[in-house]
Amino acid sequence: MQSRGRGAAAGVATGRLTPMVLDVTDRKSVQAAVHKVAEPVGEAGLWGLVNNAGIAVKAPWSVCRRS
Repeated sequence: MQSRGRGAAAGVATGRLTPMVLDVTDRKSVQAAVHKVAEPVGEAGLWGLVNNAGIAVKAPWSVCRRS
């Protein structure tokens, strides 16, 4: 995520929503996310997770296939 995206994500953070960047291929990143989530949820536990991952290809639409 670029700095502009981080700023936008931080702007929507509330007590009920905490956006974060997570690299699932990096053990330290996963552990940091676990600690960031575990503290505020406490014994109530985590009951929701939105994984909004994606890949973008920078190319004109005319060269992109629908599949």
